[in-house]
Amino acid sequence: MGKRQVTADGLELTMATNHFGHFLLTNLLLGRLKESGPSRIINVSSLGHIFAPKFDLNDLAINNDYNPSNAYTTSKLCNLLFTRELADKMAGTGVTVNSLHPGIVRTEIFDSMNLSFGTFVTHILLAVASKEVSTSDVALRKDLATGLWEASVKAVGLKKDEIHY
Repeated sequence: MGKRQVTADGLELTMATNHFGHFLLTNLLLGRLKESGPSRIINVSSLGHIFAPKFDLNDLAINNDYNPSNAYTTSKLCNLLFTRELADKMAGTGVTVNSLHPGIVRTEIFDSMNLSFGTFVTHILLAVASKEVSTSDVALRKDLATGLWEASVKAVGLKKDEIHY
């Protein structure tokens, strides 16, 4: 956390971990999920998606204005856009697709972040007063969901024989 890192494939590490890896694995399993339906796919996102900066389909590697918090919130917005597009693609196949926000979870990731006192208090308040929230308007945009899907197919190198939708 802090310094921008990339994978061997040139993908920004947070995006690779939180979006591209899930996108690829899900696509590789889709054929089996459809065959064995009814099936469910549940993607874990985050309330943090509402804090994602302006979403740029042309900068999924987050080369411009990198900041670890923005990388995280953008990756969580991608989880929701991916879920939206996948749900559309799976309509009528017996595969149900949903996304959720698990709430605040205390993990080691917080140990590696430089949290201010205000951020610390915010996390405590969120943990105590968490409630169901709506998805942001950006996460509901079909054009962004379709664009992200197409960009993700290219980014992960999904092959024609790996496409099951």
